[in-house]
Amino acid sequence: VFVFLMAGFETTAASLTFALYLLAANPEAQRKLQAEVDGQAHLLAPPKGPSAAQQLNGGDHKQGNGIKVANGAGRGNGVHLEARAMSVRQATAQLNGGDHKQGNGIKVANGAGRGNGVHLEARAMSGGALTAEELARSFPYTCAVVDEALRLYPPGAGAIRAPPEATELLGYTVPAEAFVFLPIYSFHHDANVWPDAAEFRPERHLAGHPDAMDATAKTSFMPFGLGPRGCPGSRFALQEARLALASLASRFAFELAPMQEHP
Repeated sequence: VFVFLMAGFETTAASLTFALYLLAANPEAQRKLQAEVDGQAHLLAPPKGPSAAQQLNGGDHKQGNGIKVANGAGRGNGVHLEARAMSVRQATAQLNGGDHKQGNGIKVANGAGRGNGVHLEARAMSGGALTAEELARSFPYTCAVVDEALRLYPPGAGAIRAPPEATELLGYTVPAEAFVFLPIYSFHHDANVWPDAAEFRPERHLAGHPDAMDATAKTSFMPFGLGPRGCPGSRFALQEARLALASLASRFAFELAPMQEHP
């Protein structure tokens, strides 16, 4: 856990810095991001009122992480997990009107439910965190902005690999255990792969968009490396950066300093 938190601290901070810089230099992209975040603000808002953990524990107590402390002993993780489950059920019931049949927290009426929107709103009301999949579905442009910032300014500009056996590569023989440098920054700025490679275009990373990257670009996009030796914390880092960017965009607007030039 320590490695996951500390190894990704500086790289994630750098990625967010470049993302904010690019948004400040591209006001239209910033407007699109803020429109998306404003439309999904309820998913980012903290829960209101007493938590389900407080209700389970009696409401009037000292607590840490939703667990009651009494006579030197807490009720443990069971309370916290039960509280999370109860709070999602209660929040879903509120959203669906209180009196209904439900399956997995989704109201069923006339053969049609309100789908993922209800469940996500319930999760937000209860204080439950969004999963990576839910975040990607609810904030696609936010995710695209982060990905494009990682393309233009990858925090890991290169990687080193060493083949266990001699390998033939484009007519060259790479000896076993020889170090091979992968210039990730160059891959991300290859004009033969990325049209207008120096331009900030989050739409490259939106599935179904006319400017979405093709199969060749997908294999050239490797901010965390590729394959079994890729970064083990990539999903955590992306989740952290995307949530942070969405939270910042919901509260602030960004612009370049008066004398700052954008290359």
